[in-house]
Amino acid sequence: DQFLGQPPAAPPPLEARVEAETRIDSGLLRRRVLFQSEPGEFIPAYVFLPERVSQPLPAVLCPHQTVQFGKDEPAGLRGNPRLAMALALARRGFVTLTYDAACFGERHDPTSGHYGDAIPFYQRHPRWSVMGKMAWDLSRAVDYLSRQGFVDGARIASIGHSHGGYTTWFGMALDERIAAGVSSCGFDTFRYD
Repeated sequence: DQFLGQPPAAPPPLEARVEAETRIDSGLLRRRVLFQSEPGEFIPAYVFLPERVSQPLPAVLCPHQTVQFGKDEPAGLRGNPRLAMALALARRGFVTLTYDAACFGERHDPTSGHYGDAIPFYQRHPRWSVMGKMAWDLSRAVDYLSRQGFVDGARIASIGHSHGGYTTWFGMALDERIAAGVSSCGFDTFRYD
């Protein structure tokens, strides 16, 4: 509580919607979706899933590393192909979801500088933290996945590198629905960060 701050009392409805769907491999789809994190704030995300699903599948959340273009790297659309975890795991049969964290990708205002988007966040939430917000958003992603009929809600994991790694750490600590997690280079003293 002292480190992560006070989140909102309750999340708003997800109001999720699919904006686009692209067939990217034989039998594999990439959906661009939006779901609500806080009232009026929607998280842009990519969901990878098989074209045909006969039973609920395990799912993996793939929060992105510290790259300004956010979800595009785990989705394999830009950046280092070795870090395209959402795409690689989908090709192995998992449903995956990657999204833009606050201050990154479509949730970043380039005129604000690196993490400059945190200023309006703290004006709205003086008793919360950006780290708390990142864990909250990961939990909202779990909310989204657990409501999809093609996902086995008892088998949701998270994997991330760097920024995505510590999002995974804190997400697992705060949301018991995340059954397993992998963090690569995802923790430091924070005093130094």
